[in-house]
Amino acid sequence: MHHTLTQILILLLIASLVGMGARKLRLPYTLALVITGIVLSFIHLEELEGLHLTPELLLTLLLPPLLFEAAFHMDFKDFRRDLGPIVLLATLGVVLAALLTSGLVHLAISSTGLMAGFDWGQALLFGTVMAATDPISVVALFRELGINKRLNLLVEGESLLNDGVVVVIFMVIASILGLGGDGPGLQAGGWELASYSLRTLLWMAMGGALVGALVGTAISALTRQIDDHLIEITLTTVVAYGSYLLGETLHASGVLSTVAAGLVMGSFGSVYGMSANTRMAVINFWGYAAFLANTIIFLLIGIELDMPALLANASPVLLAFVAVLGSRALVVYSLTPFSPRLGSAPISTTWKHVMVWGGLRGSLSMVLVIGLPSDFAGRDTLILLVFGVVSLSLLLQGLSMSSFLGAVGLMPNLSEARAYDLARGRVVASRAVLSELERLRSHGLVDASVFRAIKNRYRLALEAAMKEEHHHHESHEELILERHLQTALNMAAVEKDALKHAAAAGVLGNRELRLLAAEMDQWVSDLERASREGPGALAQTLEKGPQRQK
Repeated sequence: MHHTLTQILILLLIASLVGMGARKLRLPYTLALVITGIVLSFIHLEELEGLHLTPELLLTLLLPPLLFEAAFHMDFKDFRRDLGPIVLLATLGVVLAALLTSGLVHLAISSTGLMAGFDWGQALLFGTVMAATDPISVVALFRELGINKRLNLLVEGESLLNDGVVVVIFMVIASILGLGGDGPGLQAGGWELASYSLRTLLWMAMGGALVGALVGTAISALTRQIDDHLIEITLTTVVAYGSYLLGETLHASGVLSTVAAGLVMGSFGSVYGMSANTRMAVINFWGYAAFLANTIIFLLIGIELDMPALLANASPVLLAFVAVLGSRALVVYSLTPFSPRLGSAPISTTWKHVMVWGGLRGSLSMVLVIGLPSDFAGRDTLILLVFGVVSLSLLLQGLSMSSFLGAVGLMPNLSEARAYDLARGRVVASRAVLSELERLRSHGLVDASVFRAIKNRYRLALEAAMKEEHHHHESHEELILERHLQTALNMAAVEKDALKHAAAAGVLGNRELRLLAAEMDQWVSDLERASREGPGALAQTLEKGPQRQK
């Protein structure tokens, strides 16, 4: 226990120093951790001996908080609007990417003879684990730069769902190959293999989502009965780990179970079952939990990398990386055009480029391949290939993401956007101070001379901030339009929720509820249509406002 605690403290100290350095160097934190881990693997610190990224450590201890935190923060209304393309990419897209990658890698490595004994079984396992995207550092960069919210949702939403789908498919293939589970084995007929695969996939995916939704709903109802942030944080911890363990116990997908539970808790439980103070406490807790999990994962990835072996096998690793990236491109460019048919807005060509280059590979791929039986003949080969491709993905794609966004014209004018945000913040703060000052004066709690002096100072500050805000407002019209759109959509959702509460309280009849709700649905539809048509149409629609029936 003493040795384990020492290791944890060393990792946390290293992570803190790396975080400080990454901030100064403007380097993505997760990538800085991987590089630090690689350095540590050469130093061989005695205190860190025995640290390994095992399947049990990642899947049972570290993955649930990452999944839960991401799902908890995802706005279900936004998620639902793009559910079609996200599910398409996370299901059919994963299957196509796995098959394409498997075929290309088998062709490249077998035809060149770079790795003896590389068969179709190994190729299928490799293609499957590499179909999982893990764009943690990319999503963090999107948030820091203020990249379009919908693009961020598409990238993160797909990653959340495809993790669960990849785990399910990997387990089915491993079972069929006789590497664990109760699969029929390769000796079975084609119909028996297909039937087993379909049954297992459906139960694990749908069963996992159902289990998570039920757990999230039950605990959400429980949190409505109390208002104690410590108890409610504890309950969310039970949800994150309990939904995963319950899903696995029922032989469903624990990953999808945790994602579903997080979505329910974040979009329903936190809104209707938590006070504002509790909600902030829960958000802060899970933010730290995710930070801690990411810290351990990416440091251990760097420590686990065998750089001499990777450099000795640079050719097959590079070919495998090209196969993975090429398959990703084919999947994204072929499936995203179906977005409008699935009820979502079109996805621009520029966004497709970002979704391809931003589809990094990460820890899940590495842990799945580490979990293969030690007596499996191709295990060492697969570990080498997977670790090599993940390393290239994190370092090459991750480090170049900012430059890539600039090259495709998506890098915002950060100085302009931040100047506008600073001005807005000063306006909000000054108005809040003046309002509180008036309240204190009305209750006789502030001296008249002090009141006049402070009021005059903040009134001048407010006037200056308002002038600056107006200046940036005029010079950054597209940014303002985007924020106006998001605010209008959020307010439409608030209005619909208020109508539902009024109907439930008997203040509003069902007929009137349907009529008013239809107005809001039409308003949202008009906004989404205008956003696709361009800034001019969007500005006109926002100015016109929702059409009210008489």
